[in-house]
Amino acid sequence: MSRQDIKYWVGFSLIPGIGRVKFSQLENYFGSLENAWKASSADLKQAGLDNISIDEYRGGLGMAFGYEDEIAPAKTLHTFAKTHPALKLIGGIYGKMKDYRKAFENLRIAAMFSPRDKKIRHNMALAYYDLGEYQYAIEQYKKILNVWPQDPKGYYQLARTYIKDKQYDNAVTIVKKGIKLDPKAFEDILKVGDLFLKEKQYPQAREVYAQAFGAKQRADLVHFKIGMVYLKMGDTLNAREEFQKGLAINPKNDQLKKKLKEFLSS
Repeated sequence: MSRQDIKYWVGFSLIPGIGRVKFSQLENYFGSLENAWKASSADLKQAGLDNISIDEYRGGLGMAFGYEDEIAPAKTLHTFAKTHPALKLIGGIYGKMKDYRKAFENLRIAAMFSPRDKKIRHNMALAYYDLGEYQYAIEQYKKILNVWPQDPKGYYQLARTYIKDKQYDNAVTIVKKGIKLDPKAFEDILKVGDLFLKEKQYPQAREVYAQAFGAKQRADLVHFKIGMVYLKMGDTLNAREEFQKGLAINPKNDQLKKKLKEFLSS
């Protein structure tokens, strides 16, 4: 998208029903968003917009700012340049409410005015992730890591996204980079391992869980996790050994006691 098109992108973003697909249709049909903005209603309909979106564009947006259609985008840009912190906040609120579509709609406009705001970028990527649009989430996390290569959180979240997108080898490679930056991120390491386990990628789950020993936290829990991997693989001998190691570290671990009790009763 050209710099000139940014203000038209923002203007069209205000119109209900115009999302990523419609943007692509408009750009492909008219050659630029500027041409699309100045198009007639008939041409907009031919390009794929429905009557409701066209009415919002013609009757609502220009009138709302008190300008002719040609210069309404400039007014829009000026207005949103001042209000994008509110959009960032609203996007975060929608995210907490699990309304990821509305979260994304607000965050993507805020990101246009603060492209180096790491929190906005993380929230956009997370919104994509929660919408199941993993390729777009991956793109966002790559952008984050390109600007902030020392951000371990970005690596851990990118690894989880790779797993959901079934790019398992990439996930292992990326999570190791995150561990190198922050080896004590115990919960983040376990979350990646848990996701591998859920996806039935047992060798990768075991490999990632083993990295959690380096955090020097709750080694008994790590042994339990690895034991569960072996159990899922049908390797009861190694599973039992892991459970015993964990219980030796923490005799009060009820999960480990329960699993070993199951072995004794079977």
